[in-house]
Amino acid sequence: MSFAPLRCCEVESVYVRASPFPDGQTTTFMTWWRCPKCQQLSGDMGSVIPVIPSPSDPIDPSTRDACGTLPADPIVAARDAEERGLLRRALAILDLAIEMTPDDPIAYAVKGRELLRMSFPEHAVTLLRRAIELGDTTSATRGWLGLALTDTAEQLEAVPLLQTAIEDELHGGIFWHGWVRLLVRLNRIDEADTELARALVLELDPRWRAGLLTERVNVLCARKQPNEALQAADEALRLAPASPYARYVRGRALGLLGRLDEAEAEMERILRDAPGYADATRAKQLYATARQRMQSKDRR
Repeated sequence: MSFAPLRCCEVESVYVRASPFPDGQTTTFMTWWRCPKCQQLSGDMGSVIPVIPSPSDPIDPSTRDACGTLPADPIVAARDAEERGLLRRALAILDLAIEMTPDDPIAYAVKGRELLRMSFPEHAVTLLRRAIELGDTTSATRGWLGLALTDTAEQLEAVPLLQTAIEDELHGGIFWHGWVRLLVRLNRIDEADTELARALVLELDPRWRAGLLTERVNVLCARKQPNEALQAADEALRLAPASPYARYVRGRALGLLGRLDEAEAEMERILRDAPGYADATRAKQLYATARQRMQSKDRR
C-alpha cells in the first residue's frame, strides 16, 4: 500500500500518478503503478486522513507501525518518498513529524503542498493556513496557499496571494502559471491574456512554460479561436509530452474545430497514460455523445 513499490512480473512497477479515488471524495486516493515488462496498470489505495493528526484524530496504528521510526530529517525523507510514488509513507512521515513537533510549521507546509499535488485542495488549504498561523509567512508558502485556494470556493482570496508571489517567484514559474490559471478560472480572460504576455517572455522552467501555454489554449478557446488554440496546445505538448492536461486542452481545441473523433482519441490516450483522470473521462463521454448526434443527423 505505497509504503513500497508494487511488484509485477518479478520486478518493481513504475509510479505513474496519484489522484482522489473514487473521484469527487476527499478522504482516499489511488496510487497508480505500471509494470515495465507487461505494461499492466495496478493501483493501491491510501487515505489522507487525518489531515492534521491530534489526540482526537490520531494516526492509524498500522500506519505508525509501517512507517517505523521517524527519520532524522523527516522533510527530506518525505520528499524522497513522494518522488518515488510512496505516498502513504510520505504522508505518514509528515504526520509523525507534526505529532512530534506540533508547533513547527515546516511539516504542515510540506504536507499541504503534497496534498495539493495529489488534488486535495481543501486539505492543502487547511495545512497551509496552519503553517502560516505558526509563523511561516514566507511568500512561497503564501503563494502555495493561493494555488490551493484557486480550486476551492474561496478563489478570490487567492488573488492578492498570487499577485505577491509572482513578484518573488522562486519556483521557476509555478506561481506565474497559478496566477494566470486563477484569472482564467475567474473568467477574467482579457487580464489572463495580458499576464500571459508578461510571463511568456520570462526564462521559465519548461514545464511551467508548458503550463502557461495550456492556459493560453483556454484563453483562445474562450475567444473562439480554435486554430490558434491548437497551435498553442501542440507547443505545450512539445515542451511537456507527458502532461495529461496539455493533451486535455488539445482535445478541447479539436472539439471546438469539430474534429470530435480526434478529440475523443486524445481523452482515450490520457486515460491510458494517466488513469483516474476524471476530467478526461467526462470529456470523452461528451465528445462521444456529440459525435453520435452528428452521425445521426448525417443519416437523416
